[in-house]
Amino acid sequence: AVILWQARIVLANLSVGRIFARKNKSAMIRAGICCFVIAAASAARLTVNLCTYRSWAPLVTYTALFVPAFVFAGLIFLVAAALFAGAAELKEDNDLVI
Repeated sequence: AVILWQARIVLANLSVGRIFARKNKSAMIRAGICCFVIAAASAARLTVNLCTYRSWAPLVTYTALFVPAFVFAGLIFLVAAALFAGAAELKEDNDLVI
Protein backbone atom coordinates (compact mmCIF):
# COMPACT_ATOMS: atom_id res chain seq x y z
CA ALA A 1 0.00 0.00 0.00
CA VAL A 2 2.89 2.36 0.72
CA ILE A 3 4.40 1.75 -2.70
CA LEU A 4 1.08 2.57 -4.37
CA TRP A 5 0.75 5.73 -2.27
CA GLN A 6 4.22 6.86 -3.34
CA ALA A 7 3.29 6.17 -6.97
CA ARG A 8 0.20 8.32 -6.49
CA ILE A 9 2.38 11.18 -5.22
CA VAL A 10 4.70 10.92 -8.22
CA LEU A 11 1.80 10.70 -10.69
CA ALA A 12 0.05 13.67 -9.06
CA ASN A 13 3.22 15.75 -9.50
CA LEU A 14 3.58 14.59 -13.09
CA SER A 15 -0.03 15.45 -13.93
CA VAL A 16 0.37 19.07 -12.84
CA GLY A 17 3.66 19.47 -14.69
CA ARG A 18 6.10 19.24 -11.77
CA ILE A 19 8.18 16.50 -13.34
CA PHE A 20 11.49 17.26 -11.64
CA ALA A 21 10.21 18.06 -8.15
CA ARG A 22 12.24 17.06 -5.09
CA LYS A 23 9.09 15.37 -3.78
CA ASN A 24 9.32 12.82 -6.60
CA LYS A 25 12.82 11.85 -5.47
CA SER A 26 11.80 11.29 -1.86
CA ALA A 27 8.69 9.33 -2.92
CA MET A 28 10.79 7.03 -5.08
CA ILE A 29 13.32 6.50 -2.29
CA ARG A 30 10.50 5.55 0.10
CA ALA A 31 9.09 3.13 -2.50
CA GLY A 32 12.54 1.59 -2.95
CA ILE A 33 12.97 1.13 0.79
CA CYS A 34 9.56 -0.55 0.97
CA CYS A 35 10.63 -2.92 -1.81
CA PHE A 36 13.74 -3.86 0.16
CA VAL A 37 11.64 -4.45 3.29
CA ILE A 38 9.31 -6.75 1.36
CA ALA A 39 12.32 -8.61 -0.10
CA ALA A 40 13.83 -9.03 3.38
CA ALA A 41 10.55 -10.31 4.81
CA SER A 42 10.22 -12.76 1.93
CA ALA A 43 13.78 -13.95 2.44
CA ALA A 44 13.11 -14.45 6.14
CA ARG A 45 9.95 -16.42 5.40
CA LEU A 46 11.81 -18.50 2.83
CA THR A 47 14.58 -19.24 5.32
CA VAL A 48 12.08 -20.27 7.98
CA ASN A 49 10.27 -22.53 5.53
CA LEU A 50 13.53 -24.12 4.40
CA CYS A 51 14.50 -24.86 8.01
CA THR A 52 11.02 -26.03 8.98
CA TYR A 53 10.36 -28.40 6.10
CA ARG A 54 14.01 -29.48 5.65
CA SER A 55 13.35 -29.66 1.95
CA TRP A 56 14.04 -27.67 -1.19
CA ALA A 57 10.30 -27.44 -1.91
CA PRO A 58 9.90 -23.85 -0.59
CA LEU A 59 12.28 -22.68 -3.32
CA VAL A 60 9.60 -23.30 -5.96
CA THR A 61 6.93 -21.17 -4.26
CA TYR A 62 5.89 -17.61 -5.03
CA THR A 63 7.73 -16.41 -1.93
CA ALA A 64 11.03 -17.39 -3.52
CA LEU A 65 10.16 -15.22 -6.53
CA PHE A 66 9.45 -12.18 -4.34
CA VAL A 67 13.04 -11.85 -3.14
CA PRO A 68 14.78 -11.13 -6.46
CA ALA A 69 11.76 -9.32 -7.91
CA PHE A 70 11.50 -6.82 -5.07
CA VAL A 71 15.27 -6.36 -4.79
CA PHE A 72 15.33 -5.52 -8.49
CA ALA A 73 12.33 -3.17 -8.13
CA GLY A 74 14.00 -1.46 -5.17
CA LEU A 75 17.16 -0.90 -7.17
CA ILE A 76 15.14 0.50 -10.08
CA PHE A 77 13.36 2.91 -7.72
CA LEU A 78 16.67 4.10 -6.25
CA VAL A 79 18.20 4.63 -9.69
CA ALA A 80 15.10 6.53 -10.82
CA ALA A 81 15.27 8.65 -7.65
CA ALA A 82 18.90 9.54 -8.40
CA LEU A 83 17.96 10.45 -11.97
CA PHE A 84 15.10 12.65 -10.78
CA ALA A 85 17.41 14.34 -8.25
CA GLY A 86 19.99 15.08 -10.93
CA ALA A 87 17.34 16.36 -13.31
CA ALA A 88 15.83 18.55 -10.59
CA GLU A 89 19.23 20.07 -9.89
CA LEU A 90 19.80 20.76 -13.60
CA LYS A 91 16.33 22.32 -13.88
CA GLU A 92 17.02 24.60 -10.92
CA ASP A 93 20.32 25.69 -12.48
CA ASN A 94 18.62 26.36 -15.80
CA ASP A 95 15.83 28.34 -14.10
CA LEU A 96 18.46 30.57 -12.47
CA VAL A 97 20.22 31.20 -15.78
CA ILE A 98 17.08 32.28 -17.61
